[in-house]
Amino acid sequence: MQTTTKETSISNDIDFNAARETTLTALGFLNYLDEEQRAALLGDGLDISTLSWANQVTALRVLESLFNENAFQLVAAVIQHVAQEPGDNLHHFLKFSPEPSTEHSWEMTLEGPTVEIKAKFDPDGQISFEDSRVGLTSAQVASISETLDLSYTESPIKKSAEQLLVSLNDIQQSALRGSGLRGSQLNDEQKRLFIQMTTNWIAPAGGDSGSVQQEDITDTINDTYIIWDEKPDGSTFFQVKGPEVVYKYEETLPEGEELSALGVPNIQTSFQIP
Repeated sequence: MQTTTKETSISNDIDFNAARETTLTALGFLNYLDEEQRAALLGDGLDISTLSWANQVTALRVLESLFNENAFQLVAAVIQHVAQEPGDNLHHFLKFSPEPSTEHSWEMTLEGPTVEIKAKFDPDGQISFEDSRVGLTSAQVASISETLDLSYTESPIKKSAEQLLVSLNDIQQSALRGSGLRGSQLNDEQKRLFIQMTTNWIAPAGGDSGSVQQEDITDTINDTYIIWDEKPDGSTFFQVKGPEVVYKYEETLPEGEELSALGVPNIQTSFQIP
């Protein structure tokens, strides 16, 4: 996802805990729902589009309490854009399993055609992002970029990857565009840039919620591979595969679409724990 390690203002408070904050906000959201909606939320999933505007805003506040500012802005912009567009398959389902509590672990899942997120919350304050996906058409990319006032070429997810790319020497570049550049071939500064790049996926929450996953990836960086491919039309593909993390980012410029002439691609990005 397009996220950065930048924290929201509330996360600068030393007592701030994103896991606890999200849990309490999720419990508050449950209190706004009727019995049927609660059953859906704690069962197969609650269709956000069926909620009143006030409850949709409250649902977004659950996500806002979890993500850092930039990550939330992206997710909210995507969901709001989809809600405003006509279509038959634009529903996003929110699910809590089991009921949120500060006393035990629970999971939050958001599933839809454009955004999928699965996060686990532990009583000790750790948040694990287990998998996520964002799939956007060129029209959606253009609309969301306008909403966020941020070109997709300037997105944190792409810029952090390019920072690592420009630091590589010719031998590393060759491996990167071939079978893959192994983490053991990176120097210390390049490894730092690589870890910084992974935070776009594993640490989109405020505070230190992603620290355990980040430590695991750091410990296995020597056995993690990076692949990069830039196509003749200027679009980009990169993938990271390792013992603790798998993610990819892909741009495509579809033929025949008016916006593709402006260089606005379809974007697919996904993350999962192996």
